[in-house]
Amino acid sequence: MREVTTRLEECRLAAEEKQRLLINSELRLNTQFENLANRIFEQTGRRTDEQNRQSLNNLLAPFREQLDGFRRQVQESFGQEARERHTLAHEIRNLQQLNVQMAKEAVNLTNALKGDNKIQGDWGEVVLARILEASGLREGHEFRTQVNIKAENNSRFQPDVIVHLPQGKDVVIDAKMSLVAYERYFNSEDQHQRELALQEHISSIKGHIRGLSRKDYQQLPGLKSLDYVLMFIPVEPAYLVALNRRLSCLMRHLNTILCWLAHQHY
Repeated sequence: MREVTTRLEECRLAAEEKQRLLINSELRLNTQFENLANRIFEQTGRRTDEQNRQSLNNLLAPFREQLDGFRRQVQESFGQEARERHTLAHEIRNLQQLNVQMAKEAVNLTNALKGDNKIQGDWGEVVLARILEASGLREGHEFRTQVNIKAENNSRFQPDVIVHLPQGKDVVIDAKMSLVAYERYFNSEDQHQRELALQEHISSIKGHIRGLSRKDYQQLPGLKSLDYVLMFIPVEPAYLVALNRRLSCLMRHLNTILCWLAHQHY
């Protein structure tokens, strides 16, 4: 019994030792398995992350390029806009200076035209020459300015413009400019003063017409002129206001004559 008991005790101890070894082996295997699983998971995760990163980069690359292109375009646009704003500000300053200069020159021209008949006439001739050039005529070819002509009685005449027409014909244009009375008519607020200025303006135009008639340009030697002379008035409103007044007067005279004829008939 002692021998059997001893063997059993030895077997029990051996079994416990084997069990302890198995448990230790199981623990080591579990630890190794966990470590291996962790390494595999980490490698798989890194590989998956790399693949995902690469896929994401491939997916986002066109969008990133578009963003870069849009950023460059925006920067270029802002730069161009800044340069244009600078240029625009510079041009606006130049324009302001030009407007001030033009205003001064306009005032000087207005003052000169108001007070000097010679300057008024020269200005009218310049306007007439520019109109002829804008119509396609060439100075020295289709028209001439300030031509000195000596008449038979040794007197000299200087028509403002001679226009050469087809078939060897000429027409004389004389530029007349008088703004003194018209300026008073235009700027006066008193109706009576406006009426006086208008009458003076109309009388001035009539005086120019009579003066041209006395010069008899169409009879000058060397000219194949028509039997009339054109008088050029460079300020159209000045011409229209005089024409409207004369037409009104003519209509009143015509109505008076018609009324008198009707009264005589009855």
